[in-house]
Amino acid sequence: MEIIPIQIISTVVILVYIWVIKTDIRDWREEIAESRADFQRDRDIFRQERIRRDIADLRERMVRVEGFVGRPPEPQS
Repeated sequence: MEIIPIQIISTVVILVYIWVIKTDIRDWREEIAESRADFQRDRDIFRQERIRRDIADLRERMVRVEGFVGRPPEPQS
């Protein structure tokens, strides 16, 4: 059986196409990993801001409760 040039060319084209697909998949995986890291960082920042806001709300409520009880609020430093 004789190999004709069209078979060689088509084989090379298929191999190049497979290599390109593999490279694209690797790039997509890297992009997904970066997106996950960005999402995690943003989520952590959001949680920290929410905790700070909750603590500020609690401090404000404590001041109101202390004023209601009749105890003067402690000086803030």
